[in-house]
Amino acid sequence: MKKLLLIALTLLSGFSTAQAGELLFVEARHSGKCLHVTNASQENGAAVTQWDCIDKPNVKLEELPAGDGYVFLRFVHSGKCLHVSNGSQENAAPITQWDCIDKPNVKIRKKPAGEGYFHLSFQHSGKCVHQANGVQNNGGAITQWDCIDKPNVLWRIRPVSPPAAVAAAASAPDAQTSAVAPLVAGAAVATPVLAANAADKSTALPPPQVLSRFEARQIDDAVFAYISKRVKDPVVKITKVQIEGVMGEAVATVEGRDYFRIFLKKKDGNWAGIFDGAIGPGDCEAMGFPKSSKICGY
Repeated sequence: MKKLLLIALTLLSGFSTAQAGELLFVEARHSGKCLHVTNASQENGAAVTQWDCIDKPNVKLEELPAGDGYVFLRFVHSGKCLHVSNGSQENAAPITQWDCIDKPNVKIRKKPAGEGYFHLSFQHSGKCVHQANGVQNNGGAITQWDCIDKPNVLWRIRPVSPPAAVAAAASAPDAQTSAVAPLVAGAAVATPVLAANAADKSTALPPPQVLSRFEARQIDDAVFAYISKRVKDPVVKITKVQIEGVMGEAVATVEGRDYFRIFLKKKDGNWAGIFDGAIGPGDCEAMGFPKSSKICGY
């Protein structure tokens, strides 16, 4: 029998604004890593890079109003803000930390880019926060670049602490929480993946696998994107996901009312929704599920 992964996720979608004093991670879509000041420097001009979203003050930021729809993004450890060196207008100009002064190269506008991500555009240049060359490793440089539709120019802004309901669920007796970090943004929140064996013990499922943060985010994005094609600005709650190899199923509600059963497929390393609704004889095989699939109920 193929391994069957049963996970429950909560996804809250829709634009929201950071609360005053809230500590935030700013996470790159392509790598799942966060903005960070090298060596926790206190100095003006210290380099900003990407790093694992760890519990350190040089990886945490606060969002402060800067007027006219702009914000300052201020690092907790130094009290300094994200800034473009020398007010450069050029692509690849380095982004560093600097005093949170009233200058356009320190002010940022958050522009929703879909699926819970933002372009972070500087006032002085109109260019965006960007991870140079789209690398996956810690220490990758952060620069400004044209606000293009590329994953290394798209960012989630998520609270450092998960919502109280998530924390309570994660600490519940007999719950097994994976290593997947909370996937949260100004426009979307995905909680840590909470894994548990199926209620029907007769299925004799193996112990749950641990989803990587990258794959959990892909599934979140796939479900949200699929539903967004049918519902404008949906608020989505994913109640169950089952994965069998490169095939899967997600069960979700929208606004607590509309019910979706979405079939998923992984192709070229990416998850995508391929079908929703009721299925008849032969439909599962037509989508690529094996006849023995538990998802299809055979």
